[in-house]
Amino acid sequence: MPTSSKLTLGHWRSAIQAAAKEVATYALSYASAVVKDPVGLEAATAMIGAHIPLVGSGSGSGQAFDLALVASADDCQALSRAILCIGPGPALRDAEVADAVGEIVNMLAGAMKRGLSGLGADLALGLPIFIHGYLQPTDRLSVIAFPTRFGKIDTIVLVAGQRA
Repeated sequence: MPTSSKLTLGHWRSAIQAAAKEVATYALSYASAVVKDPVGLEAATAMIGAHIPLVGSGSGSGQAFDLALVASADDCQALSRAILCIGPGPALRDAEVADAVGEIVNMLAGAMKRGLSGLGADLALGLPIFIHGYLQPTDRLSVIAFPTRFGKIDTIVLVAGQRA
């Protein structure tokens, strides 16, 4: 299922795999990351996480996507501890988790932006926001859910964009 006239499902999966591996290795100190085949969106409805807009600029104007990294509250805590290099202990404050997961989705989006630029996708990043809720597909909006594992942490990377 293409998410735009230029970027296919295969393009997104490859970009997510490369970006997730980069973030896992350099930011989270994990050996790698694994991206699985897309699953139904219902798998992500109870998850929380950070969303960041990817908007086309220049020749790619008109394309707009939302990239999200969502997980259970416990896995968001684990991601936050990994990027902050904090071992086990009391739960981090909600603001700390929002900042940490927001930074991870920002790094993920930046790496994806670099990878997709070779396909002619000239995307600019917006500001990440942390949401307790889920994306609702519509007749005009498609949402693709890619289960992505960082070490032992299960997440889902969501890509939302205009239906072709």
